[in-house]
Amino acid sequence: MNHLIKTLRNHHFWIILVLFLICIVLHYPQQIPFWEGLGPSSFFGLSRHAIERILFLFPVVYAGIVFGLVGGIVCLVIALASMLPRAILVSAYPADALFETCAVTVTGGLANWWLETRRREIGRREQALLTLEAARRELQSSIQAIKENEKRVSTLRAISIAVNQSLDLEEVAYVAINKIMEVVDVDAVLLFVLNEEAKWLELKGYRGVSEEFAHGVDRLELGEGFNGQVAQTGEPLFVEDSTSDPRLSREVTKREGLRSQFIVPLKSRDEVVGTLCLGVYRLKQFTADEKELLRLIGIELGIAIQKARLYRESQLYIQQITRAHEEERNRIARELHDDTIQELIAFSHRLDTLVSKGDTVSEGIRGSVEKLRRDIDGILQGMRRFTQDLRPPTLEYLGLLPALKELVSQARESFGLDANLKVNGTRQHLTKEEEILIYRIIQEAARNVWKHAEATKVDVAIEFGAGKTSVMVSDNGKGFKQQEGLELAKTGKLGLIGMQERARLLDGTLEIKSELGKGTQVIAEFTL
Repeated sequence: MNHLIKTLRNHHFWIILVLFLICIVLHYPQQIPFWEGLGPSSFFGLSRHAIERILFLFPVVYAGIVFGLVGGIVCLVIALASMLPRAILVSAYPADALFETCAVTVTGGLANWWLETRRREIGRREQALLTLEAARRELQSSIQAIKENEKRVSTLRAISIAVNQSLDLEEVAYVAINKIMEVVDVDAVLLFVLNEEAKWLELKGYRGVSEEFAHGVDRLELGEGFNGQVAQTGEPLFVEDSTSDPRLSREVTKREGLRSQFIVPLKSRDEVVGTLCLGVYRLKQFTADEKELLRLIGIELGIAIQKARLYRESQLYIQQITRAHEEERNRIARELHDDTIQELIAFSHRLDTLVSKGDTVSEGIRGSVEKLRRDIDGILQGMRRFTQDLRPPTLEYLGLLPALKELVSQARESFGLDANLKVNGTRQHLTKEEEILIYRIIQEAARNVWKHAEATKVDVAIEFGAGKTSVMVSDNGKGFKQQEGLELAKTGKLGLIGMQERARLLDGTLEIKSELGKGTQVIAEFTL
């Protein structure tokens, strides 16, 4: 019923109906008063009504165009029903009339079939175009999604690299904040770190907010505000509109005007170590992808905070261990100098006194005493060198490079080695503990050269770079088979283990390259 009503409301239906009426009137002129002899065939002097039959093709084709194959067939049946009475009952040439009627019917059927075929072909093309357009849109959407994912992956990679390469929390925070603002549509980012001892949050990095706001929230109590709540609960928090939220108690936060905020906890080993806050000055809904990205960034930043804490603790440990070692060295050096060396000097003087009494001492005893005194003088010289190694005054009062020059001079003068020192780069500021540890590594490597390497040449090189210091001690000695870990201890190479331990205290690396008959290289690198 609805289809019929829709058809009746279609103006094409009425045009087709009018065309049919015209064709019928033209086809039956004798049955209409005053119309006989006025048809198209009469106008051209034709005795049959072939033209009138051909005119029936117009409404048939029109219907096929407008209503499709079904509409065309329906009209074709109506046209056939309109033409048959004349062909059978009225025409003076019924055989010709039937032939013409069949020809018109077949032509109309073929025309409708062709139109339907054409319509389907056009439909298939349009469908193909629609499919292609849908595929294009889907491809564009996929490309956009890939680009967004690449940006997110790039952000995570950049933050991960910063975490792995730097122990400076401020540097990591700077990289993270800038990368976040590149991939997430926000106006402001703030990074808070939990002070475990004082139990409050400290602002370590920010961007997009005023200096007044940053100074106003540089320290938050646990449970205070949104960040304090996240630090206390360990759960992410989304605030759609914070301007009227009662949890914001500080006036400076209200004046800043941040509206939508999303805060994620920074965790390390399931413990909250800080918070990451993203804010906008308008209303915003954070997508699931953005929330997941920020969660992953929170994990990376949690690791960075934990590494920074461990680094600070290791630095304290370095200072304590170095101080304890050096104090013990100083104590031993003082005891040797004040007791053992002084007693040996006094003993040497007594021997001199004994030898000077020429009348009471035989020549044989005098020779033995002289030899004993020379041995004591040699022991004294060795003891003085040993105490200087334990407590080098040059390192204590003048610093690392003068102490290294003295060490090289000692190798040249005392052991006859072709010793050289090479310094490259601009000298970096090092703490006293760092200088001592670096000196002890080089000192131990040099001692191994003149004690074990049977070398004739030793080169000491130190290079200062941007945030990096490296040293190398190389010789042309006999070398040794490389062994690692506890094997060094089993073979008596405790000095090599000591160098490795000192390099670890400086958060550096130590590499030993040696080959039998081709010498040894000790290479240490530190991020200082």
